[in-house]
Order: sequence, then C-alpha cells, then structure tokens
Amino acid sequence: MVNFFDALPQDEGPEFLEWIRLSEKAPTLVQLFTAEGDRVRLHYVEDMVVRSYVPCPGNDCPICFIGESPDENLLLPAVVVKTGQVGVLRVHMMRSPGSLAAGIGPHLADPGIADKVFEIARNGNRYHVRALPLGEEADRNTPAIKRYLAAREAGLLLTSSLPKYSATELAEVPSIRRQLDARGGRRPPQPPPAPPAPPAPPAPPAPPALAAGGDHGESDDESEDDGEIG
Repeated sequence: MVNFFDALPQDEGPEFLEWIRLSEKAPTLVQLFTAEGDRVRLHYVEDMVVRSYVPCPGNDCPICFIGESPDENLLLPAVVVKTGQVGVLRVHMMRSPGSLAAGIGPHLADPGIADKVFEIARNGNRYHVRALPLGEEADRNTPAIKRYLAAREAGLLLTSSLPKYSATELAEVPSIRRQLDARGGRRPPQPPPAPPAPPAPPAPPAPPALAAGGDHGESDDESEDDGEIG
C-alpha cells in the first residue's frame, strides 16, 4: 500500500518561475525578500501568436528594426502570498512618480522587510505600494524562499519566467512579418558566409636536368631490342 502524499514527486526547487501579473481589479499581496534581481531589455509583443513580454535578442532584432525600442527592466523575485510560491515581478527601471520602482525601491533597503507584506495596487501604468505588518500567524513561506535561493545559487535566471524567441523566430510573428515586409521585405538574419579557402601551396620546383648520355644509351638499347623482336 502506498500513501498518496508519498507517491507525489518532491518539490526540489523551482525549475521555472511564474510571472507575477498585477491586476487592476484587486491589489496583489507579495513578500519582498531581496533586492537582487536580473536586468533585462524587454519588448512587448501583442499578436495572435505571441502576447507577452519577450527579451530583446540583441543584434538583428526585427522589433528594433521596425522602430520599437526595448525597455530596461529589473526582474525581481517575490513571494505571491495567494500561492505561497516565488514568482517574478517586472519593475520598469524608470523611477518616475507613480512607477513601481519608486514604490518598492525604498522598502528593499528596509532591514525589517521580512516582517512586512506589500500590497501593490495598479491603475494603468501607475502603482501604489503599501507596506503592512505581517500577521503573527501568517505563513512566512521560508521553505519556498530557501528553495529559490538555493536554485539561484545554482544558476537559476529570472528570465526563465519569460518566453524566449530568437531574432529569426520573432521575424516570423505575423504582425512583425507584415511590418518588415512593408519596410522592404527584410528577411530573418542569415548566418555569416564561410571564410574563403586558403590559397593552394606553391608547386614544387622542377627536378634538375639529367647529364648528357645518361638515359640515351639505355633508350637506344631498347630500340635495338625492339628491332630484333620484329
């Protein structure tokens, strides 16, 4: 007989991280526990095939080519109180009034951050962040945070919460493809041509001429032999 819970696979750490979506309908409760994150340049793609933020592939990016510059963002880990799991919070690097960076920035240096929970309300591109004392009986989600930190130490990247597309793949997203074609039909980037073959080595010098009388005698003998056979 097998116990149901014993048969379940054990959670050894986050293989990928969930994207934290801040709704306008209700505030989102999160626990912040570190200021360490990953900087990334993001495009937002809205298409029937792709509708999400995607990392800019850099050189030959078709989205940059059609004139849409990527935004600088900080990806920051946070515990979503509703699920008790670590997710990724996208923070635009512009610290203007009402921005998420301006709202959470001062709290990340707070030595008492572990004893607080943060309510993030969103209204369009404006955010309001309110720090609340964590309830005495609240789950501090210490195991989830420890698993994340161990995975991070092992090389986990916060960009694992985002879809990854190469420049060639992004160029074939229908809405992007149409704009590329309208601007001249730019094709996906091609691999560089192979380098030219090295020049052939010079031919060896011709052998020196033989001394007079060397092979001539043998040639004459062979001619005489041929005459005898005939």
